[in-house]
Amino acid sequence: IGSLILLVVGISQAFTEIAYLLSVPIIITPITIFFVTRYLSQCEAKYDILNRLKFGTVILAVLLIGGLSVTSYYAYSYISNDNYDSGLVQMREIAQTLKAYDSDLQNKYVMAVHPASSYYLDSKFLAAPTYYEGDITGLVQYKGLDPLIKQFAPKYPSGLSALRADYLIYNEDLANRLPQYSYLFDPSSDKVPDNFKLVYWSDAVVVYEITK
Repeated sequence: IGSLILLVVGISQAFTEIAYLLSVPIIITPITIFFVTRYLSQCEAKYDILNRLKFGTVILAVLLIGGLSVTSYYAYSYISNDNYDSGLVQMREIAQTLKAYDSDLQNKYVMAVHPASSYYLDSKFLAAPTYYEGDITGLVQYKGLDPLIKQFAPKYPSGLSALRADYLIYNEDLANRLPQYSYLFDPSSDKVPDNFKLVYWSDAVVVYEITK
């Protein structure tokens, strides 16, 4: 039960992004094995046939192999994604553009799907909500979302209290999750707010500075 609760909490806070799920099986597997081991020990002490059949050893081996298999699957799915390599190449281009554009970038919060963005940009990070029903100006500040979602939203540094992004990276990955904002790919659209200033544009990703 304890491991199941941790699994549900972990996934609920991971925004269902594969990158966030990579560590879940690694954490859950040993916890599950711990609880199962205790239960199997009691069963084997009570039922001698289970002890003779090495039932506990078989179950633990299945759990271990299963945990490793799930971890390998998530890692392979993430790395083999069609946008994996091209995304990294574009991230380098975005980093060069933004660093040249903003000399104080290290003190700015960049909203994106993937936390690697802040690594390349040498900036602070705020995860983009992958579900949202308000307008784009509300999205970049988590407006209207539950306080618990705001509290546990992936961010760096983690002590950020007033959630508001200085830049938004809107790429195909985020567009698949939040297609209602796909007009951002067209900077000339009248739906783009006045305080959204285009900094970088390509067919697959746009970066906007969010001015005050």
